[in-house]
Amino acid sequence: MDKSIDPKIERIRERLEDRGFDVDDAERGISVLLDSDGVAYGGMLDFYTLKNDDTQIRARLRKKVEDPDISCEELEDRTLHAPYDLAFFENVIREGLQGVAKIGRFHYYGCNDETHYYYARVELAGEPPEEILRKRLAKKALEQLGGIDSKTFRQELDTLGLPRSSIVRLAMTRIFRSASDTTELVNAAASEAGRIVNAEEWKTLRQLMNENKVPFLSNILYILWDQVSRYYMKKAWETLHG
Repeated sequence: MDKSIDPKIERIRERLEDRGFDVDDAERGISVLLDSDGVAYGGMLDFYTLKNDDTQIRARLRKKVEDPDISCEELEDRTLHAPYDLAFFENVIREGLQGVAKIGRFHYYGCNDETHYYYARVELAGEPPEEILRKRLAKKALEQLGGIDSKTFRQELDTLGLPRSSIVRLAMTRIFRSASDTTELVNAAASEAGRIVNAEEWKTLRQLMNENKVPFLSNILYILWDQVSRYYMKKAWETLHG
């Protein structure tokens, strides 16, 4: 991942990747592949900050000209009156960015190098409530883990009746070992989420959340459950959007 990308663009990237979109680095931003089974016309969507004002974000849709033998000038009038499946892409991307950014209506800009260009303004929403909650829980978890050593952590997992071979137990142990700061804790939970793959493991994790009597485990359990939910939501979007 390109560390030079503006944090505002990173928020857009993270949400789209969570929704299953294919995202790559691009100049001053990111590019998103817009293709799906059954869709007649594909395209690329760029999100970037303006060179002369990095507080502003733009979205640029690039769509290849269907018939290269027809000039851009001939296609411009046709495109203005029948802009392909533009409404489909607008709806998909708006749904994907819900809660993170608002994207305006795309306006046709012109044709160059056998490509049509459309532009739209993008406005970031405030930090999503779920992200604020996640950071607060991670901070609280670190405070609760202060002074807890590996032996104590292991003993408390024993009191919960978790077998040493339990996938959920192993996940919690790895999160505990990675909890050097809030970011590492959340990243570790996200990494473990993909290992919790069957209904029995989900049931175990949910049951622990409801019945846990170990105070310093409560926030780790919630963060892990949250990341498991995000992981499988992303998988569902990947299936939906091809």
